[in-house]
Amino acid sequence: MVAIAEFVIPSEDFDIGRVFENLPGVSVEFERIIPMPDVVVPFVWVRGVNVEAVEQAASTHEAIHTIRLVDEIGDDRTLFRIEWSRSVENTLATLVEMNLTILSAHGTDSEWRFEFRAETHDDIREFLEYCRERDVRTKLVRIHRVDAPGFSDNFGLSEAQYEALVLAHQFGYFNDPRESSLEDIAPVLDISRQALARRIRRGLYVLLGETIVRE
Repeated sequence: MVAIAEFVIPSEDFDIGRVFENLPGVSVEFERIIPMPDVVVPFVWVRGVNVEAVEQAASTHEAIHTIRLVDEIGDDRTLFRIEWSRSVENTLATLVEMNLTILSAHGTDSEWRFEFRAETHDDIREFLEYCRERDVRTKLVRIHRVDAPGFSDNFGLSEAQYEALVLAHQFGYFNDPRESSLEDIAPVLDISRQALARRIRRGLYVLLGETIVRE
């Protein structure tokens, strides 16, 4: 089942984010990403800082082979082509190698927001586990099915309940034996263990009421 997921990652935890984290006021947006055998080539629009500052920041990063100015629009918008190494383990290269399609990516000096399309929820779980194993703080903002017309038609579940149940399922919370705990899942949603437990409990109540216990 194809799903869309939105995530927020602190710039200091994300490889390409660290390139721009010391440039206050910067705004970065991916134009497109071209995967190649040895490198990943993102084209990025940059605002808020000058060309020299971007090139200087990029020159210190071990994963960047080259960075080249492609276009300038006005005084405050520049397009760069970056050759990003696959040989150095990093989140950007891993994203391209996983079964995820980056629909959008926007970053500042403090955080990055991504929107992915995944063919299955297991692909999203794989990415979350990759981040957790490497201490990449990843907050899930939203997850929804591509074919879902709206949460009001999704068995009566609210968006928050749907996200909590899907994530719990992805992390094996409902397996026997359990593969994760509420403490593992709650940080992904940036909520407390107690809040997650309430969402799951209430979501299951609504789901049962709308399916097998319908009056």
